Amino acid sequence: MIPSDMPPGMPYPTDRRGATWLAAGLLLLAACAGERAPPGIDAMDALERIEQAGLVIVDIRAPQEARERGQIAGAHAIPYPTDDAGREEFLGEIRRLRAGDGRPILLVCRIGETSKRAALWLADAGLDGVFTLTDGYEGNAIGPGLKLLTSR
Repeated sequence: MIPSDMPPGMPYPTDRRGATWLAAGLLLLAACAGERAPPGIDAMDALERIEQAGLVIVDIRAPQEARERGQIAGAHAIPYPTDDAGREEFLGEIRRLRAGDGRPILLVCRIGETSKRAALWLADAGLDGVFTLTDGYEGNAIGPGLKLLTSR
């Protein structure tokens, strides 16, 4: 029996098609909830680590954007590729930086989203000790300390 308040054509929960779609939706939600996230650090933690010389900063923004908006002083400019073809070269550059002394790497992009993708990709490639700057270069996490380290 279908309740009278059900819209016409709406599958009732006992309808197998409706139950299948419900199950698929719940599986999708569960998969999204388990999404990996790279470790992020805020601006003040980054400043402390920079001052202790325990962090290598890599600005992964496009060169033009870094020139226009400024860059954290001492950051290595290694743009994150927009296609798969340049990712091996990007990985090689990051590994060369890491080979010197094994210090952790802080990836910086404009708002934090590209650095998250890059950090996950690097983790999948076997590189650990890669962090992201929470909210990126332009985000709210940039405190007065990092602004002092910014150069144009």
